[in-house]
Amino acid sequence: MIALFDKVEIQKIEFQTSCNEVSVLCVVTKGNLSYTNEIILNFSDLNRLINKIQKITKIGDLFSYFKSTKLADGDDLYYLANQQNAEIEIPLVEMEDFKPLRQIRA
Repeated sequence: MIALFDKVEIQKIEFQTSCNEVSVLCVVTKGNLSYTNEIILNFSDLNRLINKIQKITKIGDLFSYFKSTKLADGDDLYYLANQQNAEIEIPLVEMEDFKPLRQIRA
């Protein structure tokens, strides 16, 4: 995936308090070719991703933009939806040092 595509535009990040994985809905792009994709990260890589997003976009505290919802089973669902169509876009090469990425094509 890293070699084939240039950049990733983050659409949504979400995770539950009881899970150890984070779902990142994004659009992966190379030139005119793009597709919607879901990438599964661990929390260490989520912290790296948020750090990279903050550096590139100049957003001070991205964690403050997360919202939460209480689920029926008592869990909390945290999510960040890019509803303002802000350019949350990073070069895919910035994710090379992450653990092997699992992607789920949508």
